[in-house]
Amino acid sequence: THSFSSPTENLSYSSHLSDISLERSMNTTKDKKSSAESMQERGWSYGSLLDNKEKKRRHRMEIAYVPIFSSSRKSDSFTNNCVNQDLSRNLPKYLEEGFIDTHCHLDMLYSKTGFGGTFSEFRKMYSSTFPKEFQGCIADFCDPRTLKNNLWEDLLKEDMVWGAFGCHPHFARYYTELHERNLLQAMRHPKAIAFGEIGLDYSHKCSTEISKQHKVFERQLNLAVSLKKPLVIHCRDADGDLLEIMKKCVPKDYKIHRHCFTGRYSVIEPLLDYFPNLTVGFTALLSYPSANEARESVRKIPLNRIVVETDAPYFLPRQV
Repeated sequence: THSFSSPTENLSYSSHLSDISLERSMNTTKDKKSSAESMQERGWSYGSLLDNKEKKRRHRMEIAYVPIFSSSRKSDSFTNNCVNQDLSRNLPKYLEEGFIDTHCHLDMLYSKTGFGGTFSEFRKMYSSTFPKEFQGCIADFCDPRTLKNNLWEDLLKEDMVWGAFGCHPHFARYYTELHERNLLQAMRHPKAIAFGEIGLDYSHKCSTEISKQHKVFERQLNLAVSLKKPLVIHCRDADGDLLEIMKKCVPKDYKIHRHCFTGRYSVIEPLLDYFPNLTVGFTALLSYPSANEARESVRKIPLNRIVVETDAPYFLPRQV
């Protein structure tokens, strides 16, 4: 039996992950006329789309992080000088097949906007950001303290929402046996299709001790494998340690989503080489003028190992 110290800090989203700090650090230019950068005629979607019956069946058991490609895809670059222009003129073109957002935080999105209704109502309220090609999303719940409320259960009642549950390294100091029981209860839901996001974060924004991060990460990897649930992995400045721990705990052929990758190809290459079923998630950070390393990685990673995510409410698109 594993025992964990009880939390004493107050619940807050104000320091959620280090995604918001990364978003700010990457947005280092105010040049509104920065030129669009070619994505080399690449086409991908947020996830595999199946007929309704098959999609419902598969999503009960596994996460289908498989990109979709279209040879007839039009350019999805943002047009320049969009300030004060009609928004619809500057939105990217979408694949006719549709797309799935493979990673978002609906609980945090609701918290930031003060919204309290259903996801269907939310999509209607913000219809300009939900095109008709939107086929659904995977909502990630990564703070175990929030699992005691009913929001995640209400969201999973929606037709277009599936769930992933885990403890982010920023919140690892709150991980207790009680929280683990709540986590495992959530994972029993038929629409809970992945375990995460979990991982390691050595950045200055993460105050959790490294030893505690390692303990909670390994614990959750073992739980996920025992449940046969795909993994959603977060990693910041800890790639070497993360790979070694995963080699020890995770089968080579396991399904893994390396969430929100922003770095050089040489950083992600060892994971891609060791885990053949690992896919790499990219956010709208690709549209930031300073995200040169991430765009280099996109060009080098095979298309069938790329998925796209919003990580909402973070990483609002910028012009490239």
